[in-house]
Amino acid sequence: MIPLQDYELLKNLEHEIDDLLQNEKEFYDEENDVSCAFIRLNTRSPKDAAFSTQKIKQILKRKLYEKSMQYRENRLLSNEEKQNDEFISFFESQVGVMKFESGAEALEMMTTSNRVFEDLSIALEHRKDPVDWNVYIAMRKWISHHEIGLEFRGFVYERKLCALSQYFDALYFEDLHKNKNIYLEAIQKFFEEKKGQIPYENCVLDFLVLKNNISIANEEETPPQPPTTLDSLTVQVLEFNPFNKFTGSALFSWISDADTLHGRKPFEFRIRESPLPALRRVQPTMTLVNDNGGDYVTSQQMIMFNLFNVQDESILQEHGDLITMVDDFMNNDLERINSNLRYVLQKTTKETALERLALSE
Repeated sequence: MIPLQDYELLKNLEHEIDDLLQNEKEFYDEENDVSCAFIRLNTRSPKDAAFSTQKIKQILKRKLYEKSMQYRENRLLSNEEKQNDEFISFFESQVGVMKFESGAEALEMMTTSNRVFEDLSIALEHRKDPVDWNVYIAMRKWISHHEIGLEFRGFVYERKLCALSQYFDALYFEDLHKNKNIYLEAIQKFFEEKKGQIPYENCVLDFLVLKNNISIANEEETPPQPPTTLDSLTVQVLEFNPFNKFTGSALFSWISDADTLHGRKPFEFRIRESPLPALRRVQPTMTLVNDNGGDYVTSQQMIMFNLFNVQDESILQEHGDLITMVDDFMNNDLERINSNLRYVLQKTTKETALERLALSE
Protein backbone atom coordinates (compact mmCIF):
# COMPACT_ATOMS: atom_id res chain seq x y z
CA MET A 1 0.00 0.00 0.00
CA ILE A 2 1.15 3.53 -0.70
CA PRO A 3 1.26 6.10 2.12
CA LEU A 4 -1.90 8.13 2.63
CA GLN A 5 -0.11 11.37 1.74
CA ASP A 6 1.04 9.94 -1.61
CA TYR A 7 -2.44 8.57 -2.28
CA GLU A 8 -3.98 11.98 -1.73
CA LEU A 9 -1.42 13.60 -4.05
CA LEU A 10 -2.26 11.09 -6.78
CA LYS A 11 -6.01 11.61 -6.32
CA ASN A 12 -5.54 15.38 -6.57
CA LEU A 13 -3.55 14.89 -9.76
CA GLU A 14 -6.24 12.58 -11.12
CA HIS A 15 -8.92 15.22 -10.49
CA GLU A 16 -6.76 17.91 -12.08
CA ILE A 17 -6.37 15.82 -15.23
CA ASP A 18 -10.12 15.16 -15.29
CA ASP A 19 -10.80 18.89 -15.03
CA LEU A 20 -8.47 19.63 -17.95
CA LEU A 21 -10.09 16.93 -20.07
CA GLN A 22 -13.57 18.25 -19.46
CA ASN A 23 -12.88 21.98 -19.60
CA GLU A 24 -10.26 22.37 -22.34
CA LYS A 25 -11.87 22.34 -25.79
CA GLU A 26 -8.60 21.16 -27.31
CA PHE A 27 -9.15 17.69 -25.86
CA TYR A 28 -12.67 17.21 -27.20
CA ASP A 29 -12.91 14.73 -30.08
CA GLU A 30 -16.05 15.85 -31.90
CA GLU A 31 -16.09 12.91 -34.29
CA ASN A 32 -16.26 10.35 -31.45
CA ASP A 33 -18.00 12.66 -28.93
CA VAL A 34 -15.42 12.07 -26.20
CA SER A 35 -12.71 14.03 -24.40
CA CYS A 36 -9.37 12.29 -24.71
CA ALA A 37 -5.67 13.06 -24.76
CA PHE A 38 -2.12 11.72 -24.80
CA ILE A 39 0.02 12.02 -21.66
CA ARG A 40 3.74 11.81 -21.00
CA LEU A 41 6.58 13.29 -19.00
CA ASN A 42 8.57 15.99 -20.73
CA THR A 43 11.40 13.43 -20.79
CA ARG A 44 9.73 10.26 -22.06
CA SER A 45 6.33 8.69 -22.65
CA PRO A 46 4.93 5.71 -20.69
CA LYS A 47 4.61 3.59 -23.84
CA ASP A 48 6.26 0.59 -22.17
CA ALA A 49 3.28 0.29 -19.82
CA ALA A 50 1.01 -0.48 -22.78
CA PHE A 51 2.13 -4.11 -22.86
CA SER A 52 0.87 -4.82 -19.33
CA THR A 53 -2.70 -3.73 -20.04
CA GLN A 54 -5.70 -5.76 -21.16
CA LYS A 55 -6.62 -2.90 -23.47
CA ILE A 56 -3.72 -3.57 -25.84
CA LYS A 57 -4.76 -7.20 -26.21
CA GLN A 58 -8.31 -6.14 -27.05
CA ILE A 59 -7.11 -3.61 -29.63
CA LEU A 60 -4.68 -6.10 -31.15
CA LYS A 61 -7.32 -8.81 -31.38
CA ARG A 62 -9.65 -6.42 -33.21
CA LYS A 63 -6.92 -5.33 -35.63
CA LEU A 64 -5.91 -8.92 -36.39
CA TYR A 65 -9.55 -9.74 -37.04
CA GLU A 66 -9.80 -6.81 -39.46
CA LYS A 67 -6.67 -8.05 -41.23
CA SER A 68 -8.12 -11.55 -41.51
CA MET A 69 -11.22 -10.12 -43.17
CA GLN A 70 -9.02 -8.28 -45.66
CA TYR A 71 -7.18 -11.52 -46.45
CA ARG A 72 -10.49 -13.14 -47.32
CA GLU A 73 -11.75 -10.31 -49.50
CA ASN A 74 -8.58 -9.20 -51.24
CA ARG A 75 -5.58 -10.73 -52.92
CA LEU A 76 -3.55 -13.45 -51.27
CA LEU A 77 -0.54 -12.08 -49.43
CA SER A 78 2.92 -13.55 -49.10
CA ASN A 79 4.17 -14.80 -45.73
CA GLU A 80 6.36 -11.71 -45.49
CA GLU A 81 3.37 -9.41 -46.05
CA LYS A 82 1.25 -11.26 -43.49
CA GLN A 83 4.03 -11.05 -40.92
CA ASN A 84 4.46 -7.35 -41.69
CA ASP A 85 0.71 -6.82 -41.19
CA GLU A 86 0.95 -8.44 -37.77
CA PHE A 87 3.88 -6.23 -36.80
CA ILE A 88 1.97 -3.13 -37.96
CA SER A 89 -1.06 -4.19 -35.90
CA PHE A 90 1.22 -4.70 -32.90
CA PHE A 91 2.59 -1.15 -33.00
CA GLU A 92 -0.78 0.38 -33.88
CA SER A 93 -2.17 -1.28 -30.76
CA GLN A 94 0.63 0.12 -28.63
CA VAL A 95 -0.12 3.61 -29.91
CA GLY A 96 -3.86 3.12 -29.39
CA VAL A 97 -3.39 2.29 -25.72
CA MET A 98 -1.78 5.70 -25.17
CA LYS A 99 -5.17 7.38 -25.62
CA PHE A 100 -6.86 8.04 -22.27
CA GLU A 101 -10.29 9.42 -21.39
CA SER A 102 -9.94 9.93 -17.62
CA GLY A 103 -7.43 10.93 -14.99
CA ALA A 104 -7.56 7.45 -13.47
CA GLU A 105 -6.69 5.87 -16.83
CA ALA A 106 -3.82 8.32 -17.35
CA LEU A 107 -2.31 7.72 -13.92
CA GLU A 108 -2.57 3.97 -14.29
CA MET A 109 -0.42 4.25 -17.40
CA MET A 110 2.08 6.61 -15.76
CA THR A 111 2.46 4.68 -12.51
CA THR A 112 3.03 1.32 -14.22
CA SER A 113 5.71 2.60 -16.62
CA ASN A 114 9.35 1.75 -15.95
CA ARG A 115 10.37 4.62 -18.21
CA VAL A 116 8.47 7.11 -16.06
CA PHE A 117 9.81 5.51 -12.87
CA GLU A 118 13.41 5.74 -14.11
CA ASP A 119 13.09 9.38 -15.16
CA LEU A 120 11.44 10.44 -11.90
CA SER A 121 14.08 8.55 -9.91
CA ILE A 122 16.88 10.37 -11.75
CA ALA A 123 15.15 13.70 -11.22
CA LEU A 124 14.82 13.04 -7.48
CA GLU A 125 18.41 11.87 -7.23
CA HIS A 126 19.68 15.09 -8.84
CA ARG A 127 17.11 17.50 -7.46
CA LYS A 128 19.80 19.40 -5.49
CA ASP A 129 22.23 19.62 -8.40
CA PRO A 130 22.79 23.00 -10.05
CA VAL A 131 21.49 21.54 -13.32
CA ASP A 132 17.78 22.18 -13.80
CA TRP A 133 15.96 18.84 -13.48
CA ASN A 134 12.50 20.23 -14.10
CA VAL A 135 10.35 17.17 -14.82
CA TYR A 136 6.69 17.74 -15.56
CA ILE A 137 3.63 16.05 -17.04
CA ALA A 138 2.56 17.08 -20.53
CA MET A 139 -0.86 16.48 -22.10
CA ARG A 140 -1.62 16.99 -25.75
CA LYS A 141 -4.56 16.54 -28.07
CA TRP A 142 -5.17 13.00 -29.25
CA ILE A 143 -4.86 12.68 -33.02
CA SER A 144 -7.60 10.32 -34.17
CA HIS A 145 -6.20 9.67 -37.65
CA HIS A 146 -2.63 9.09 -36.53
CA GLU A 147 -0.95 6.76 -39.05
CA ILE A 148 2.21 5.16 -37.68
CA GLY A 149 3.51 4.82 -41.23
CA LEU A 150 3.70 8.61 -41.39
CA GLU A 151 5.90 9.13 -38.34
CA PHE A 152 9.43 10.19 -39.18
CA ARG A 153 12.69 10.78 -37.33
CA GLY A 154 14.81 13.69 -38.55
CA PHE A 155 18.44 14.38 -37.64
CA VAL A 156 19.18 18.08 -37.26
CA TYR A 157 22.79 19.22 -36.99
CA GLU A 158 23.73 22.90 -36.90
CA ARG A 159 20.08 23.70 -37.73
CA LYS A 160 20.27 21.68 -40.93
CA LEU A 161 18.06 18.66 -41.63
CA CYS A 162 20.78 16.16 -42.52
CA ALA A 163 18.84 12.89 -42.62
CA LEU A 164 15.31 11.54 -42.35
CA SER A 165 13.98 8.05 -41.67
CA GLN A 166 10.63 6.43 -41.12
CA TYR A 167 10.17 6.13 -37.34
CA PHE A 168 8.92 2.54 -37.17
CA ASP A 169 11.91 1.20 -39.05
CA ALA A 170 11.02 -2.49 -38.75
CA LEU A 171 7.83 -2.06 -40.76
CA TYR A 172 7.06 -1.78 -44.45
CA PHE A 173 4.32 0.68 -45.43
CA GLU A 174 3.04 0.44 -49.00
CA ASP A 175 1.60 3.97 -48.98
CA LEU A 176 4.89 5.43 -47.74
CA HIS A 177 6.82 3.54 -50.39
CA LYS A 178 4.47 4.79 -53.12
CA ASN A 179 4.34 8.43 -51.97
CA LYS A 180 7.81 8.76 -50.47
CA ASN A 181 8.77 11.89 -52.40
CA ILE A 182 5.55 13.76 -51.53
CA TYR A 183 5.98 13.10 -47.80
CA LEU A 184 9.62 14.14 -48.00
CA GLU A 185 8.73 17.39 -49.76
CA ALA A 186 6.08 18.17 -47.12
CA ILE A 187 8.54 17.64 -44.25
CA GLN A 188 11.35 19.62 -45.89
CA LYS A 189 8.98 22.51 -46.65
CA PHE A 190 7.73 22.50 -43.04
CA PHE A 191 11.27 22.36 -41.65
CA GLU A 192 12.51 25.27 -43.74
CA GLU A 193 9.54 27.36 -42.58
CA LYS A 194 9.96 26.49 -38.89
CA LYS A 195 13.68 25.91 -38.37
CA GLY A 196 14.17 29.39 -36.95
CA GLN A 197 11.81 28.45 -34.10
CA ILE A 198 13.68 25.27 -33.16
CA PRO A 199 15.31 25.89 -29.77
CA TYR A 200 18.30 23.61 -30.42
CA GLU A 201 21.25 23.74 -32.80
CA ASN A 202 21.47 19.94 -32.80
CA CYS A 203 18.58 17.57 -32.11
CA VAL A 204 16.70 14.52 -33.27
CA LEU A 205 13.27 15.70 -34.32
CA ASP A 206 10.20 13.48 -34.68
CA PHE A 207 7.59 14.48 -37.27
CA LEU A 208 4.05 13.33 -37.96
CA VAL A 209 2.41 13.84 -41.34
CA LEU A 210 -1.39 14.06 -41.34
CA LYS A 211 -3.69 13.60 -44.33
CA ASN A 212 -6.33 16.31 -44.41
CA ASN A 213 -8.57 14.63 -46.99
CA ILE A 214 -8.73 11.12 -45.57
CA SER A 215 -11.99 9.20 -46.00
CA ILE A 216 -13.20 7.46 -42.86
CA ALA A 217 -13.88 3.74 -43.07
CA ASN A 218 -16.94 2.10 -41.55
CA GLU A 219 -17.64 -1.49 -40.58
CA GLU A 220 -19.15 -2.36 -43.96
CA GLU A 221 -16.48 -1.06 -46.30
CA THR A 222 -13.28 0.91 -46.69
CA PRO A 223 -13.87 3.86 -49.04
CA PRO A 224 -11.34 4.64 -51.77
CA GLN A 225 -8.82 7.23 -50.64
CA PRO A 226 -8.15 10.38 -52.68
CA PRO A 227 -4.66 10.78 -54.16
CA THR A 228 -1.98 12.13 -51.84
CA THR A 229 -0.86 15.64 -52.80
CA LEU A 230 1.32 18.21 -51.07
CA ASP A 231 -1.69 20.44 -50.39
CA SER A 232 -3.50 17.58 -48.64
CA LEU A 233 -0.79 17.14 -45.99
CA THR A 234 -0.08 18.79 -42.65
CA VAL A 235 3.16 18.28 -40.73
CA GLN A 236 3.46 18.39 -36.95
CA VAL A 237 6.37 18.08 -34.54
CA LEU A 238 5.90 15.25 -32.06
CA GLU A 239 8.98 15.72 -29.90
CA PHE A 240 12.62 16.78 -29.64
CA ASN A 241 15.34 14.32 -28.62
CA PRO A 242 19.04 14.76 -27.82
CA PHE A 243 21.40 14.47 -30.77
CA ASN A 244 23.53 11.65 -29.38
CA LYS A 245 24.08 7.90 -29.41
CA PHE A 246 21.47 7.28 -26.71
CA THR A 247 18.66 8.37 -29.06
CA GLY A 248 17.40 5.74 -31.49
CA SER A 249 18.75 6.16 -35.00
CA ALA A 250 15.92 4.38 -36.90
CA LEU A 251 17.24 3.22 -40.32
CA PHE A 252 20.52 5.05 -39.79
CA SER A 253 23.49 4.15 -37.60
CA TRP A 254 25.35 6.45 -35.24
CA ILE A 255 28.42 4.38 -36.19
CA SER A 256 28.47 3.87 -39.94
CA ASP A 257 26.32 6.89 -40.88
CA ALA A 258 28.04 9.47 -38.68
CA ASP A 259 29.10 11.60 -41.66
CA THR A 260 25.54 11.70 -42.99
CA LEU A 261 23.98 12.52 -39.61
CA HIS A 262 26.49 15.35 -39.07
CA GLY A 263 25.93 16.82 -42.53
CA ARG A 264 29.33 15.92 -43.93
CA LYS A 265 27.61 13.84 -46.61
CA PRO A 266 24.51 14.69 -48.70
CA PHE A 267 21.02 14.47 -47.19
CA GLU A 268 19.42 11.01 -47.16
CA PHE A 269 15.84 9.85 -46.67
CA ARG A 270 15.53 6.17 -45.82
CA ILE A 271 12.44 3.98 -45.73
CA ARG A 272 11.98 0.24 -45.76
CA GLU A 273 11.20 -0.80 -49.33
CA SER A 274 10.08 -4.36 -48.62
CA PRO A 275 8.85 -6.35 -45.60
CA LEU A 276 11.28 -8.13 -43.30
CA PRO A 277 11.93 -11.78 -44.18
CA ALA A 278 9.28 -14.12 -42.79
CA LEU A 279 10.18 -15.97 -39.62
CA ARG A 280 8.44 -19.14 -40.70
CA ARG A 281 5.50 -20.15 -42.82
CA VAL A 282 2.13 -18.73 -41.82
CA GLN A 283 -0.45 -21.39 -41.09
CA PRO A 284 -4.22 -20.91 -40.90
CA THR A 285 -5.75 -21.36 -37.45
CA MET A 286 -9.20 -20.72 -36.08
CA THR A 287 -10.30 -19.02 -32.86
CA LEU A 288 -14.00 -19.48 -32.10
CA VAL A 289 -16.23 -16.51 -31.40
CA ASN A 290 -18.10 -16.80 -28.12
CA ASP A 291 -21.63 -15.51 -27.51
CA ASN A 292 -20.32 -12.31 -25.98
CA GLY A 293 -18.06 -11.55 -28.91
CA GLY A 294 -14.97 -11.85 -26.72
CA ASP A 295 -12.89 -13.69 -29.30
CA TYR A 296 -12.53 -13.31 -33.04
CA VAL A 297 -11.94 -15.59 -35.96
CA THR A 298 -8.30 -15.30 -36.91
CA SER A 299 -7.83 -16.87 -40.32
CA GLN A 300 -4.08 -16.24 -40.49
CA GLN A 301 -1.71 -16.69 -37.60
CA MET A 302 2.07 -16.99 -37.49
CA ILE A 303 3.43 -20.15 -35.88
CA MET A 304 7.15 -20.32 -35.02
CA PHE A 305 6.88 -24.01 -34.32
CA ASN A 306 4.28 -26.56 -33.25
CA LEU A 307 5.36 -28.96 -30.53
CA PHE A 308 2.34 -31.15 -31.17
CA ASN A 309 3.95 -32.26 -34.42
CA VAL A 310 6.38 -34.32 -32.30
CA GLN A 311 5.77 -37.99 -33.07
CA ASP A 312 7.16 -39.56 -29.87
CA GLU A 313 4.24 -39.67 -27.40
CA SER A 314 6.57 -40.28 -24.44
CA ILE A 315 8.10 -36.84 -25.04
CA LEU A 316 4.65 -35.30 -25.02
CA GLN A 317 3.78 -37.03 -21.75
CA GLU A 318 7.06 -36.22 -20.02
CA HIS A 319 6.98 -32.55 -20.98
CA GLY A 320 3.23 -32.02 -21.01
CA ASP A 321 3.27 -29.01 -18.69
CA LEU A 322 6.00 -27.30 -20.70
CA ILE A 323 4.21 -27.99 -23.97
CA THR A 324 0.96 -26.58 -22.60
CA MET A 325 2.76 -23.46 -21.39
CA VAL A 326 4.46 -22.90 -24.75
CA ASP A 327 1.24 -23.53 -26.65
CA ASP A 328 -0.60 -21.01 -24.46
CA PHE A 329 2.19 -18.53 -25.09
CA MET A 330 2.00 -19.03 -28.84
CA ASN A 331 -1.75 -18.46 -28.78
CA ASN A 332 -1.29 -15.11 -27.03
CA ASP A 333 -1.15 -12.76 -30.01
CA LEU A 334 0.57 -9.97 -28.09
CA GLU A 335 3.46 -12.05 -26.74
CA ARG A 336 3.76 -14.10 -29.92
CA ILE A 337 4.08 -11.10 -32.23
CA ASN A 338 6.42 -9.31 -29.83
CA SER A 339 8.65 -12.39 -29.68
CA ASN A 340 8.61 -12.81 -33.47
CA LEU A 341 9.45 -9.15 -34.00
CA ARG A 342 12.42 -9.23 -31.64
CA TYR A 343 13.74 -12.41 -33.26
CA VAL A 344 13.48 -11.10 -36.81
CA LEU A 345 15.12 -7.79 -35.88
CA GLN A 346 17.93 -9.62 -34.13
CA LYS A 347 18.58 -11.62 -37.28
CA THR A 348 18.45 -8.62 -39.63
CA THR A 349 20.18 -5.83 -37.67
CA LYS A 350 23.18 -4.25 -39.35
CA GLU A 351 25.12 -3.48 -36.18
CA THR A 352 26.51 -6.15 -33.92
CA ALA A 353 26.20 -6.03 -30.15
CA LEU A 354 29.96 -5.43 -29.93
CA GLU A 355 29.69 -2.38 -32.19
CA ARG A 356 26.89 -0.91 -30.09
CA LEU A 357 28.89 -1.62 -26.93
CA ALA A 358 31.93 0.15 -28.37
CA LEU A 359 29.80 3.16 -29.25
CA SER A 360 28.52 3.51 -25.69
CA GLU A 361 31.99 3.61 -24.14
